[in-house]
Amino acid sequence: MVALIKNLQTRTILNIPLLLQNSNSLLEILRICHFDVNLVFVGKGFIKSLNLRYRRRNVTTDILAFPYLQFPRPGVPPKLPLKPYEHTLGDIVLGTPQIKEDCESDGVELDSYLPVIITHGLCHLMGYTHDTQENLDMMRSKEVEVLTEFNKRTGYNTVPITPRKLNLYRIRERDKKKMQHTSTSSVEEEFDIDVENQILKDK
Repeated sequence: MVALIKNLQTRTILNIPLLLQNSNSLLEILRICHFDVNLVFVGKGFIKSLNLRYRRRNVTTDILAFPYLQFPRPGVPPKLPLKPYEHTLGDIVLGTPQIKEDCESDGVELDSYLPVIITHGLCHLMGYTHDTQENLDMMRSKEVEVLTEFNKRTGYNTVPITPRKLNLYRIRERDKKKMQHTSTSSVEEEFDIDVENQILKDK
């Protein structure tokens, strides 16, 4: 099983062979290489629309994770054997413009940062969350463990997502729960407008 890459944007050039190599290394380190994972690179309008539909936030973001499987607890995969359709761990949708912007502001290369943000997404697919401080600390600990091993194997010097940014994620998760009273109909209507008006701008 492997990481599968779909590039739906054209504004940022991606090193696909390197991306595949690094992503498969991460799957191996996490001991989930018997699963497929879909990595989908999209533009600003696309991920903003997904963020609105699934997280009730009408803003662009860097990453969204959509797990296909239920993990008994974070990091513990379901028992084998699985049914054929259960061998896909999930989708990681990457907002390429926001990621590139973060790289520029932090002074890091895109190829060096992508393993960091993909690790974050993989942890989400494995049941890790950052909705509370305790869960955030557990998730960051796992990311540090994975990227430390990744650096040893590849010679990279990747640095996990900072506690400040992870805390921002936690605050967003908290705010998302507060917004659950938003009516589904109004959100869906706004989503349809976003899809129609924004996705083509990503090209």
